[in-house]
Amino acid sequence: MSVCFDLVGTSFQAVGLVYTPVSVFQMLKGSIIVFSAALSVIFLKRKMYRNHWGGVIICVIALSLVGSSSIFSRDSQAVSFSAGEVITGICFIIGSQVVCASQYVVEEFLLKGGAVPPLALVGIEGIWGLLVMACIVLPVMQHVPGKDVGGVFENASDAFAMMGDSKMVLGGVLGYALNTFAYNICAVNVTNSASAIHTTMLDSTRTILIWLCSVIM
Repeated sequence: MSVCFDLVGTSFQAVGLVYTPVSVFQMLKGSIIVFSAALSVIFLKRKMYRNHWGGVIICVIALSLVGSSSIFSRDSQAVSFSAGEVITGICFIIGSQVVCASQYVVEEFLLKGGAVPPLALVGIEGIWGLLVMACIVLPVMQHVPGKDVGGVFENASDAFAMMGDSKMVLGGVLGYALNTFAYNICAVNVTNSASAIHTTMLDSTRTILIWLCSVIM
């Protein structure tokens, strides 16, 4: 189940990133704190105190400001997006965070219940994710109309050809894979030691780094 959440959440994030600036995208990802807190209360029966809910309310206000600013200040952005595109991107990003928060809550349920060790969970998610992508998602995307090579949504053979022709592309793919592997190990261990909420809070701290890079560049 967590594999499906991961796949859907990542896909929604990718679509959202197409229609929003990367700085806005990263800041809106902070909404995962709100959803993970709510889902933890509903499904894990975690007790939240007033100071916790106060923090959640502050996050909601901040996210509302980020979302509205991305809609009303499009002219000041390096890459121009229409209002409809930005709203579409925001909806996909928020939706992805609901799905990702569900994944973290499911992982906490499995880990705290002793159903599976942390590293085993990472391995299971990776193997099943690879199988689902290779056997279902990519073959289907090869037949969905789109703007990729051959008029399809995703041309996997062209992607492999680009990796073979460009060391930079290959290095980027391998670097991303290693980074994701390390991130997942750390995230699962934090969830196991603390909670899903702590994982999402730590994940959101990278927002400031993305924002600073966006401002500098």
